[in-house]
Amino acid sequence: LQQSRSGLNCVVWTDTGRLIGNQDDLEQLALREYGIKLDLNAEQLRQTARQNFRTALTQQKSKMASAERTAKRALIIVDVQNDFCEGGSLAVPCGSEVIAEINAMRKEVKWDLIVLTQDFHPPEHVSFASNNEGANVFETRTLDVIGEQVMWPDHCVQGTPGAEFHPYLDRDPGTDVVVQKGKNKGVDSYSGFGDAFEGKFEKTELEQLLRDAGIEETFVCGLALDYCVGFTCLDSARVGFKTFCLLDASRGIGEESIAERVTQMEKAGVTCVPKWRDVLPH
Repeated sequence: LQQSRSGLNCVVWTDTGRLIGNQDDLEQLALREYGIKLDLNAEQLRQTARQNFRTALTQQKSKMASAERTAKRALIIVDVQNDFCEGGSLAVPCGSEVIAEINAMRKEVKWDLIVLTQDFHPPEHVSFASNNEGANVFETRTLDVIGEQVMWPDHCVQGTPGAEFHPYLDRDPGTDVVVQKGKNKGVDSYSGFGDAFEGKFEKTELEQLLRDAGIEETFVCGLALDYCVGFTCLDSARVGFKTFCLLDASRGIGEESIAERVTQMEKAGVTCVPKWRDVLPH
């Protein structure tokens, strides 16, 4: 696109950088060299040029950001377990859709550390409706010590298939680090870092693992966006890591709760990224 006195004109180049000219020049070239009569009007050509320009600008910004990023980064994959995927006892809608994106990130991006969090509850866990007399699944109750607690169906119980990682999720047992959470029967831990009381009742080893590896940036994805992914992002930012929530590699339970969590994360300094390829080299 080129500004002139008569308005916005279109100048055409090849992908190798050779100047073709304006629309008339392009039509003559197509007819002369390829025997093709182009059916393009000026507005169509301008719209195509604008879109190509925006795409090129986005790609350039991504390359510049990737080139400038020298900080050590960790991928934190949150709770991609059988019980949270289709057919599980607490399935997130379309939960298994995250797997293809996560597997692609593993292959296309160089990570300094990959962590998988794993919900790993004892059978008598306080969050299970079955362990609270008269409780209905998904209602909220006020419990002693910890306060409000959602009554969940039994899920991710230690030693059961539901607690295992989804079989299609790529893993590397030699380098991946698994952080288990929710093992304290008396408190729920949505975050990979521990409970909602800044680790008062349960604190995992995740923060120390990141510190020991020299990690400065965390990229968080998985299930569920409005609960465990969101709380992991909030804790990551709270303890000082530059935190990115990868929305296209996460799925949540409800549209309203997802929107609320995204707003909360952004206010806390978390960068919510619609597409991971826009911020990560690949």
